[in-house]
Amino acid sequence: MVELKWDKNKKLIEGYTRQLPRYAECEETTNCFFVVVEVSQNGKNLENLQKVYYAQKEQGIKQPELFIIDGKIKPSASKLKRKSPPKNISFFGEEFTL
Repeated sequence: MVELKWDKNKKLIEGYTRQLPRYAECEETTNCFFVVVEVSQNGKNLENLQKVYYAQKEQGIKQPELFIIDGKIKPSASKLKRKSPPKNISFFGEEFTL
């Protein structure tokens, strides 16, 4: 089951902690994915959701998988000046060195 929300949704955390688990229970599924499209510049809702996600994960609480998609409008890649590749990347909240 997949739930998709904008990061500016005021009930983002409620959707993650209550709504999606209820839907999953009704549908009798154990595979749940919560996808957030990040469009706001503020990021506070998303930051709070990530805190909840990592707190539950640390406590061993069964929870939906969290995916974040960067949906912010950016300049076209074809019009950007060439830069050296990044030395570090972030993937699902984990930092990796290239």
